[in-house]
Amino acid sequence: MAGSLASIGANLESLLKKLSAAVELDEDDCRAIRQVSADVRRFEPKQVIIGQGDRPEFMHLMVNGWAARYKSLPSGTRQIVGFLIPGDICDLHFQILGAMDHSVVAMSNCEVTFVSASEFRKLVDERPRLTRALWSTTLVDEAVLREWVLNAGRRRAYEATAHLLCEMHFRMEQVGLVRDDHEIVMPLTLEELGDALGITTVHMNRTLKRLREGGLIAFRSGMLSIPDVRALQEAAGFYADYLHIENLEERAS
Repeated sequence: MAGSLASIGANLESLLKKLSAAVELDEDDCRAIRQVSADVRRFEPKQVIIGQGDRPEFMHLMVNGWAARYKSLPSGTRQIVGFLIPGDICDLHFQILGAMDHSVVAMSNCEVTFVSASEFRKLVDERPRLTRALWSTTLVDEAVLREWVLNAGRRRAYEATAHLLCEMHFRMEQVGLVRDDHEIVMPLTLEELGDALGITTVHMNRTLKRLREGGLIAFRSGMLSIPDVRALQEAAGFYADYLHIENLEERAS
């Protein structure tokens, strides 16, 4: 079901902030994005947005909620390979690669804009600044994936968990979704966090308990609070350069 035009305009601000951080967009560019984003559909937690093997006819833009990219083994074991938040694009490569090689599932109640292939092609053909912005976000997504490989393969559970929480804080900050007290929505279960880090639920619980007892984080009703962002960065060995967000150091203080 499509959302109202008023709510769509408000929800797209996260996407516009993210794209404008990569390349300065003018008002015509922003207006063009709004015009092709009227088809907003809602998904419930655990509902698949795009399935592996699908050949999407639309580009999917996250406007509300959290989703995740994941790969599954025949046994049913799942590895989450990325989290998607407002402002993220689920499948920018769909025009070139065709079939999806992974799935995207809602982690919370989500709103997703569906942009048709023809409308997307017209956008990138007519608006070079927007094309550069989209290309920039794809390169950052690849940089994030490299850090996730380090989390799963080389960082200890404590550092990897702290690193992921730092990353999500700064990504949410980029699109204006962090409160003044460094609190963000974090609608994830222990199992889902473990699936992202390659950690069992029991180990995940112990790791979060250690971070809480150290005064580095607090969880409350689906909200993550980080009392001292710099302290969590130090615990994680977190360097935010791979996110390519300007003025991150000032934002952390």
